[in-house]
Amino acid sequence: MNRNKLLNIFIILIFISSQQVFSHSGKAKHHIIIDTDGGTDDFRAICLALASQDFEVLAITTSDGVLNPEMTALNVKALLRELGHSGIPVGKGVVNLKKPPVFRKYAEKISWGCTANVSIINQSANEILFKTLSNENDHVTLVCLGGLTNMASLMQLHPEVKNKIDCIIWYNESLKMPEGFNFTCDRESANKVINSGIKVKMISGQDFTNWSWKSFKSFGIPYLLYDKMIEAELLQFADNEHMKNSPLLPSDELCIFYLADTMMFSGIISQNNSIKPNNDADFSDLVYKLLTDKASPRNQVFDIFPSETKDYQADIQKIKDETISKFGMEEWRSIVLTSELHGHLGIYAVIGAKMGLLAREYFNIGKDEFKIASYTGTIPPFSCMNDGLQVSTGSTTGHGLLTISEQKTTQPSADFTFKNTSIRIALKPEYSTIIANDIKLAIAQFGLENDLYWIKVRELALKYWSEWNRTEIFNIEVIK
Repeated sequence: MNRNKLLNIFIILIFISSQQVFSHSGKAKHHIIIDTDGGTDDFRAICLALASQDFEVLAITTSDGVLNPEMTALNVKALLRELGHSGIPVGKGVVNLKKPPVFRKYAEKISWGCTANVSIINQSANEILFKTLSNENDHVTLVCLGGLTNMASLMQLHPEVKNKIDCIIWYNESLKMPEGFNFTCDRESANKVINSGIKVKMISGQDFTNWSWKSFKSFGIPYLLYDKMIEAELLQFADNEHMKNSPLLPSDELCIFYLADTMMFSGIISQNNSIKPNNDADFSDLVYKLLTDKASPRNQVFDIFPSETKDYQADIQKIKDETISKFGMEEWRSIVLTSELHGHLGIYAVIGAKMGLLAREYFNIGKDEFKIASYTGTIPPFSCMNDGLQVSTGSTTGHGLLTISEQKTTQPSADFTFKNTSIRIALKPEYSTIIANDIKLAIAQFGLENDLYWIKVRELALKYWSEWNRTEIFNIEVIK
């Protein structure tokens, strides 16, 4: 059985076994900014947070440590681009280590994605931290996976944003200060932050040996970047001094584990508010849940979204498994619900659902989180796209988040505004041409009043739904 089939079966099983009832459409529990020094454990932590609906990653900043800040920033940008989350801002920290750690040469060999396709990072960590915190209405958790250089600098330059910070979750190997790599990277900054009055929770994996990534691999479950994560870890930790006792034990990713399930961590702790996992903690189920969370959309009416093939009409049954395997359950669900709302399986309704989901992925956010200005007008067929936009994003007219612009456009497009950033997504001209030619041919064959015409439209919508990849059919332009 190939990997795609395994993943498809796996996703369906999640739906069948899900018994949770949610009170909202997918709002994140944790609004976080991640600060990373480029370690492979940071790579895992970032992937875990990005994969879960419970985390809204507002920004990522880099500090000096395992890698230098510039290389880490490029790696982060490459990872975000690869995952379709390019809308998450990245800020570059300053170099402060006089001598790089001995394991840096191993970390430099690890690819987080193709850095050749990303631009140089011009914004500083301080700029990103200040801007993000200033624009955020909710309290923010700072998840620090390296030294505390950026946090100390932020508090010195912009003390007014301290009230926006709920707490700092910081990983450091030792419960006994002043030990641990992340502490020794910048002792002065660490002491400033710890004594700043902001709540700091230090997470440690010291003496914890109950669970490892190697044991999780034995489950044989395909998931986001899993093989890449393990390969990267083995490369970094082979024959070097980092985590000598066991290269596969969790470390910085424990910060994400802690936020996801605090009950798995003991409440001990010393004067510096340090926390470590329970001795018997097994994170396998938690990792499984985090990395598959977006494959299980949170329904408001259904207990379980229809997952049995027999529940669908015959022509839908033919495309179901392969389409879910290629484009995921979230897109499948969005187009199914859009079609029910729309009253028929419409071409531009399908396009709208794909576009809306792409916009959510760009910013890596849940539903009803941004404003949409649609340029499709109010006359079909372009206006049908608005139904797909509303269902896939939750940004509905009822929420006051979707407006129909009077501005004319030659391509089906819409602007999406999240916080202070706006992007324009438009269907590429070549795809518009395909649709126009296919519709023109159908009209010539059957005429608009013939039922055979609408049967043909359904066939075309099914074709575009099952064949067109949302990451390939649109142009994305940052406009603000």
